[in-house]
Amino acid sequence: MSDADFIREVEELYQRIAEVDTNNFVELMKIAGLEIETDLVGTNLWEANLSGANLSGINLSGTNL
Repeated sequence: MSDADFIREVEELYQRIAEVDTNNFVELMKIAGLEIETDLVGTNLWEANLSGANLSGINLSGTNL
């Protein structure tokens, strides 16, 4: 993937997320095409608002909460 393709893909993803009427973390992950079961491992969620998010059964190994 070229840099230009990557930038276009990120811009399109940002636009999809910006247009939705939700601040539900799990829904936003789905819109982004991420799998909550695996894509949170090792991430930094220090300032993420996870209120109301059902994270039961989610692998948060190495995740900064």
